[in-house]
Amino acid sequence: MKSKAKISTINNLEILVQPFNSEPTENSSSCASGSCESCSKYSRKRLIQVLNPNDLPIGSGDIVELEIASKRVFIGLLRVLIIPMIFFAGFYLITKFSFNAEEQVRTLSGVSGFILALSVNFLFRKKNPEKEKPAIIRVL
Repeated sequence: MKSKAKISTINNLEILVQPFNSEPTENSSSCASGSCESCSKYSRKRLIQVLNPNDLPIGSGDIVELEIASKRVFIGLLRVLIIPMIFFAGFYLITKFSFNAEEQVRTLSGVSGFILALSVNFLFRKKNPEKEKPAIIRVL
């Protein structure tokens, strides 16, 4: 998956970028003038940390193309959405059939499973955060 962003700051090996909300076009007035601040497609609030694995010459204010591998996107989808929902359903059903509990207890059990799955995901992410970051593939 590819997207474009503007480099905000570079401190040692930490590179922070502001991604575009959607794809900027060459014939939009703000892209033609080089003024990203007035562009409606420019995200002013969100900063993300990226990698520069190819040691491209970059500077603050450069527009770059970012890429995150499709495999990483799929794994993220699994870890954030699919697995927690499976845990929710599993805990809910175990509570229903094993303990014959009331609806509130089953729901609470399911939410506990959901939170447990998200917690495990958080711990695994902290173990190796470099794999999760997008990479700069070229300077535009």
